[in-house]
Amino acid sequence: MLKNTDAITLQALLDFMYSGATEMVSDTASSLVAAADQFNMIDLKDICCEYLETQEMKLEDIGRLLILADQHTLPRLKFVIMAFLRKANNAAKFAESEGFDEIFA
Repeated sequence: MLKNTDAITLQALLDFMYSGATEMVSDTASSLVAAADQFNMIDLKDICCEYLETQEMKLEDIGRLLILADQHTLPRLKFVIMAFLRKANNAAKFAESEGFDEIFA
């Protein structure tokens, strides 16, 4: 059973299952990694993780991405996030953001 999976994510999942490839977009990467993890599709999970790692990090996304990385065992993504937080004053800015509160909700 697919929990919390929308039609776009389902289509991307099926595309990968049948062709070994899928179009990765920021709107579906997080939900697609969750679906890939649910079905133990390691190659797709790695593709999603690589995509997320290469996107520009934004403070407002850090909380959601940290939760995603923790829930779906994505150590490389966690490493990229932690490197981002170490830059400049990002950790302090993140601690004051809504994304920080999201982690503890």
